[in-house]
Amino acid sequence: MTKKNKNIVILENTFYTVLSLRMEIIRRLQEEGYSIHILSSGPNNDIDELIKRDIYIYDIGPLVNNPFHLIRYIYRIVASLKNIRPFIVFTFTIRPNLFGSLIASS
Repeated sequence: MTKKNKNIVILENTFYTVLSLRMEIIRRLQEEGYSIHILSSGPNNDIDELIKRDIYIYDIGPLVNNPFHLIRYIYRIVASLKNIRPFIVFTFTIRPNLFGSLIASS
């Protein structure tokens, strides 16, 4: 079975978490020929570090308890996934698990 779509999305709370906890799996996936797309939020220095490592960045903003921000957060995930059309979506923490699973499965 050949995989035509080589896009993988990682939906994470912060870019820092990606840098500190997810780089080993990202490197391995890149070695296998996958393009890595990170949906998260964080400061520019973390974004710059990820870009240096050939990772596509989508700053979807932080998830907060404000319902209007929640709607914007969900919309940004939906729009990003529609644009990327990933082969698979990885989520690692509670809120990305909840929202990412619901959105990615639809």
